[in-house]
Amino acid sequence: MKSMKKITDENVITATPSGCEPLNNYLKNDSLKRDSGPGPATAKDFVLLGPYQPNINFPTTNHRHFCYTWYQRYNWLEFSEMIKKAHCFVCRFAYVEGRFEKEFTIDGFNNWPMAIVKFNKHQAAASHNYANDLWVNAVKNYKTIMMLQNKLIDNMKKKL
Repeated sequence: MKSMKKITDENVITATPSGCEPLNNYLKNDSLKRDSGPGPATAKDFVLLGPYQPNINFPTTNHRHFCYTWYQRYNWLEFSEMIKKAHCFVCRFAYVEGRFEKEFTIDGFNNWPMAIVKFNKHQAAASHNYANDLWVNAVKNYKTIMMLQNKLIDNMKKKL
């Protein structure tokens, strides 16, 4: 897994590749927009913000629940408050039907007693690593474009 930087506030941790800053607090804290429940389609809208990782009282299923500390171990992990299940942000971002596990992209995961085993297996999958590389490169490309845009603007200002 690539190096990641944690950006925190009261109720959300947003993981982004090193050096990338969040878009703005409105998007960062708008749980209705950020929630992974609607599926893969929304992940691309939050490429710079990374996974949605709310710090809430997680619901219990069969005497087990999602653990907040899993975010630190699996920085790609996100939790949907809408459907009460976990997803993989990078796999939702790179989603192509049939290539990624539905459990981590569409349906969501909530078999909490098997979480560590399933998360480790998912994290080791070639499709997950491919998706992570796509996400890291998308963020790098955005940063490069923004840097070039700023240089162009500075050059134009100097000419005026």
